Amino acid sequence: IEYCDYSYYGGAHGMGSSSYYLFNLKTGKRETIKDLYKGSEQEFKEIALNYSISDWKNGNNGYYEEYDGTESEEEMKKSFSEYISLDMPVTFSEYSLSICYPTYSVGPYAAGEIQVEIPYFALNIEV
Repeated sequence: IEYCDYSYYGGAHGMGSSSYYLFNLKTGKRETIKDLYKGSEQEFKEIALNYSISDWKNGNNGYYEEYDGTESEEEMKKSFSEYISLDMPVTFSEYSLSICYPTYSVGPYAAGEIQVEIPYFALNIEV
């Protein structure tokens, strides 16, 4: 389930945000990445950071400035790292999950929330 919210308090534009909820259809209980991922938070951060940097360099989502080597990879790693945790918003699909970075965190306002896809096999998750 995706819950979208939008608030406007004046200025150039409002601010949208999304929350995501996954429920186990057998038990009816809510599940999170913490329920599915059995590795450490540090391991999760390293995997998520690697996929995020690769996504940024390859321009997979079209929201980053085109990567031409002038951006500092270290600065981008720092920006991504600030938001990566097992508590970050995550969406789930058949073969992967997507970690969700909030608006403005690693891209411009126009990009909105930025999602980076990570295959379940990379996280050793069975769904």
